[in-house]
Amino acid sequence: MSSGRRGGLRSHKGARGQTYEQLYAEARRRNVHGRSGMDKEQLKRVLGGK
Repeated sequence: MSSGRRGGLRSHKGARGQTYEQLYAEARRRNVHGRSGMDKEQLKRVLGGK
């Protein structure tokens, strides 16, 4: 696994929180409607500020 990928998987522990991809995957798992048009901050809000 590349260091970039490994860092992305663990980024939720850093200062900036989860990546867009991680947030999008969680929104998809929760079946959030309109997720494809949301940016990172909107996804964070709809998922409860994770």
